[in-house]
Amino acid sequence: MPASPTGDNNVDPSPWADIVGCKNMEALRGNGMQRGVADALATSIETGAALSSVITRRNRYGANKLPAEKIETFMDFVKEALEDKTMMILVGAAVVSLVLGMTTPDPRTGEVDRSTGWIEGAAILISVVIVTVVSAVNNHEKQKQFAVLVENDTLAPMVVVREGKIIEIESEHLVVGDVALIYGGMALSFDGLLIDGEGYSCDESSVTGEVDVVYKNLDLDPFLISGTNIVDGCDGIAIVVAVGQTSFAGAIAMSVRDKKRSTPLQDKLEEMADLIGKFGLLAAVFTFVVLFLKELWVIMFHGGAFFAMKLFENITTAVAIVVVAVPEGLPLSVTLSLAYSMKRMMIDKNLVRHLAACETMGGATTILSDKTGTLTQPDMFIKNVFLEQFDYEINGQNKHEPVKYSAHESSIRSMMTCIAINYAGQYGGNKTAESLLN
Repeated sequence: MPASPTGDNNVDPSPWADIVGCKNMEALRGNGMQRGVADALATSIETGAALSSVITRRNRYGANKLPAEKIETFMDFVKEALEDKTMMILVGAAVVSLVLGMTTPDPRTGEVDRSTGWIEGAAILISVVIVTVVSAVNNHEKQKQFAVLVENDTLAPMVVVREGKIIEIESEHLVVGDVALIYGGMALSFDGLLIDGEGYSCDESSVTGEVDVVYKNLDLDPFLISGTNIVDGCDGIAIVVAVGQTSFAGAIAMSVRDKKRSTPLQDKLEEMADLIGKFGLLAAVFTFVVLFLKELWVIMFHGGAFFAMKLFENITTAVAIVVVAVPEGLPLSVTLSLAYSMKRMMIDKNLVRHLAACETMGGATTILSDKTGTLTQPDMFIKNVFLEQFDYEINGQNKHEPVKYSAHESSIRSMMTCIAINYAGQYGGNKTAESLLN
């Protein structure tokens, strides 16, 4: 996965982000392993980066946060709604209908009835306005709500070593070349290389899709990838090689940030708009040709007179066919139904950022999900303990009743307590440790 930035052009891509993201052990060995990377980054494994270089590093490689997303205005959302092909056809049909209604004489009276001629065109315009306003208001409000969520979603402070001093900093102040403390249960916001520590394993399911933990080793797999979580480990430190938009997770976030995909329903509506345009135009041309040939037949073979108003009426009839073919109520009904779905999802505490997401979720036919924490509770409980040749069965979640009793029952229970406390102390945050303590 390339880790080149797509946001701030003044930020250089980290030269080591690809090695960590692709777990390229051969390239790491070719560059002298962790110490070689530290030397290339002008930092020290033992004492960390120099305090005087922090600003330079931040200016070169960026801060440990993504650039702020572009905040779209209400008019941006209005423009986005009007760019829909169906809406464009409706606007064109409304304008044509208004012009014809205010200029075309009534065939029965021969006079232009301006008191009612504007109604059809105005009705179409009103439906366009309602669709545009409802869509823009909902998307604008959801953008503001998500902005508040992102603002409140801050990472835990980091402990780093700089010039031999252990200091605590905000996560966004982390820079390439820092030596950072890592621990079990930590969510990694940077790409790094493990340089010391025992028993480390990571949940890399967000990268690989596999739920099995990946065990870390200084010589075989020291790669710590942003967006993953440390499950186990103690007394560990890592050297930071990429942060923010140049990290593995940051590059992915930046690459998909501005890409908007149309939903299946939007694709079908656009396809329908194309068909309406093509067949409506063909029907209009065919109608005009037939009416024109009819008038020409009357003039040539029956001695009829040519009337310019009759030709204009034929053109009006042809255009009216196109206007009538446009389903002006369809976009309105779709938008109102999506807005209603979004409000219902809000009641269930599901925050929807874009109206189209309701249609996408409603059209889902297959849902893939991991088991732990989704279909089951993210808790483990001890069922059996085999200790000193005796098998203890645990009945229930918190009942510790041995099936067989030992003469040294009290000492065995004390030993189990010591094991649980020791295990939890070494591998804090591990579910096994929690179950032992329970």
